[in-house]
Amino acid sequence: MLLPIIAKELRANRFSTAIAIFSLALATTLLSLVAAVVFTGYREISSRLFTELPEDMVLVEPKHNESLLLHVFSQGKSRGGISEGRLKKLSSLPGVLKAYPRLDIKVPMMASGGGGIFGSELSTELFASGLPPELLAESAEEREKLKPQDGLVPVVISPDLLNLYNQTVAPALNAPPLSITALKGISFELTLGRSYMLRGSGQVGRERCTIAGASKLATTLGFSVPLDVAYGWMKSYAPQEKIVYSGVYLKLAPGYSKRALQKEVEEMGLFFDRDSQRAAELFYIIIMILTIFGASLLLLSLLAIFEAVNHIAVSRREAFGVMAALGATPRQLRAILLGEALFIGLAGGFIGIFISRLLIGIGNLILPLWGKGFWPATGLNLPFISLLTFWAAALLTALLAALPVALKNRKHYERI
Repeated sequence: MLLPIIAKELRANRFSTAIAIFSLALATTLLSLVAAVVFTGYREISSRLFTELPEDMVLVEPKHNESLLLHVFSQGKSRGGISEGRLKKLSSLPGVLKAYPRLDIKVPMMASGGGGIFGSELSTELFASGLPPELLAESAEEREKLKPQDGLVPVVISPDLLNLYNQTVAPALNAPPLSITALKGISFELTLGRSYMLRGSGQVGRERCTIAGASKLATTLGFSVPLDVAYGWMKSYAPQEKIVYSGVYLKLAPGYSKRALQKEVEEMGLFFDRDSQRAAELFYIIIMILTIFGASLLLLSLLAIFEAVNHIAVSRREAFGVMAALGATPRQLRAILLGEALFIGLAGGFIGIFISRLLIGIGNLILPLWGKGFWPATGLNLPFISLLTFWAAALLTALLAALPVALKNRKHYERI
């Protein structure tokens, strides 16, 4: 019964209704686009900064009061360390099958090479770490290839380093992208004990290295070597440095509770699965930013909808009086106003989501060609549940805008 009346009222106030729908659609579009950019950025940053480990493995790190922001700028390098004694204690904890230490090689170093790839020799500073071969290669055959042979030291690079080159450096140099298959066997000269910016306190030497493979656990801005090679380099080029570990990977027994182990680890004064905590911190920051931004946009839309519904209520007061005389109750008259707001919310939210999806699709088609590697490989995307949430927020905004108008005119309706 009320739907024809609501439709008639909306047609009679086309301009006010259109302004309200436009403002809500614009707010929903902007909110969806910003959310797509932010969540895509979160996905890209998380994949680069935070290593995703297998379900049965966690990373334990020393506590050094490091915030998420400092972690980003320090490339995740720890300033503390886990001693051999703590390593033995960690390996003996209940539920731990094995403990794999990670040793940051605290030696200045730079690499020279790449003539066969780039056409000329390049030099760059590097970071390096030592890891047990079990973490650098999955099969026994691959681990055998990590042993130094014929004066060459095998190194393992991170897939993130390769992706970084393919998405940023290669397009800038107009060079073809590289794959780990193409890089395997490429050798370079590594200078240890000295770099462009630093000089160590030990001797300076050179090593011939060859790329043996890739691992997600390898150092991002450099490479990783087997732990025994790292020990040798530390002894030769940084003898004054005490051997302490920047992290320990714990392999857990099947079905063992991480929560129980977390308590034991934190009682030792260590971080447990710190990357997950950092990812959660980053996610909370994103949600807070989106909430503030979205609330600001929807507040502006709320004011526009309030003015539109209020204009309808004032301009149609005589018509409502006639309806009341014909038997319409105050509740029905208020329902007409809320129904009009419901239509504005549904229409504005739908149009905003449709436009945002259209723009995201166009952006994913065109911008990768223009961005030359700076556009995310997976493109912008927003989960379907997020779109439904924004649509619901648009609908709620419209109803909240109309509610004060309906309540303000309640006494008038009751007097009619």
